[in-house]
Amino acid sequence: MLKLNGLHLLLTYQCTFECEHCFAWGSPWQTGTMTIDTIRTILNQAKETASVEWIYFEGGEPFLYYQSMLAGIKNAIELGFKVGVVTNSYWAISEEDALLWLSPLAGKVQNLTISSDLFHFSEKVSQQSKYVTRAADQLNIPLSIICIEQPEIHGASSIGQIPSEATSIMYRGRAAEKLALKTSLYPSAVFSNCPHENLVDLEHARLKDLMLGADAGQTQSQRPVHRWWMTRAHLSGTLQRRDPFRNDPLGRSHYALLPDEDDRIDFYHLPEGSNPVPVANLWRVMAEGDLPKGPGIEAWAVPCYLDALQELAEAQGMELRNCALKYGTLDLPGRKPEQIWRYHWALGFSRYRG
Repeated sequence: MLKLNGLHLLLTYQCTFECEHCFAWGSPWQTGTMTIDTIRTILNQAKETASVEWIYFEGGEPFLYYQSMLAGIKNAIELGFKVGVVTNSYWAISEEDALLWLSPLAGKVQNLTISSDLFHFSEKVSQQSKYVTRAADQLNIPLSIICIEQPEIHGASSIGQIPSEATSIMYRGRAAEKLALKTSLYPSAVFSNCPHENLVDLEHARLKDLMLGADAGQTQSQRPVHRWWMTRAHLSGTLQRRDPFRNDPLGRSHYALLPDEDDRIDFYHLPEGSNPVPVANLWRVMAEGDLPKGPGIEAWAVPCYLDALQELAEAQGMELRNCALKYGTLDLPGRKPEQIWRYHWALGFSRYRG
């Protein structure tokens, strides 16, 4: 089970830069900033988890909302969290200025992380980073520096902790749109696994898009369900027409597994208002040899259909075929009359693809 031990609050999407590698789509024109009440609510929820130890304030650029950031830091400390801040250090225009900005953080912040690379400045080790390094040293504030390599240069992996050397781009957000075509190309065969994430993250992103809507700067790919309770669109009937309850665009075709005169099960189509039509040509029964064999691999809690049907017919006092017509029917997706189905008594149905 995943244990959540850190929380990164994007205090704002607004930023003094519009870097091509930014996963949050930060820019001077972005909107969306947390209120102090929102910060307080999130921190209280984090405290309830009993596993979160670190709270990071970042963005965008959190120093643009300096007083809100300080209030959030104070609240986090009161709740017993360790605190970190991530900034591009735009404010460090001299060592004196850096000391002025960082003094309120002394003794409160356990990690200050700054960006210094060619995406932010004209040189990898920027003058701002030099000012911040000297000021943080005087104030005893632990300092880390994030340096992202250009797309054509392969850097270190940045999984979990910030490495001491320059790191590679993670192709998310604006980076996926602006920089993907500039990176070195590799044959597809080398991508046998993903060292950073798995497909669960993709599903989480899809659900977030559906439930909460797209993040700022991103394209909405689904109609988010929160429109039902955050707008009044449902009063016009528009949402009901666009997203019918239990909408089934594929439709359903009706079938049954019926016994013949020799009590052998066969596949039948059930046309509306007509007698069952045998369609044995539309199913492929899987043999036991088609399934993998091995220790611990077996069907369980699934009786043979014919055995279960005979037992039910006897218990109900019904003819076997009449029992099957009542209890052995099924709906399969799609309306294509020529669709062929693959069947296994324990696994059920799937589309047969030849």
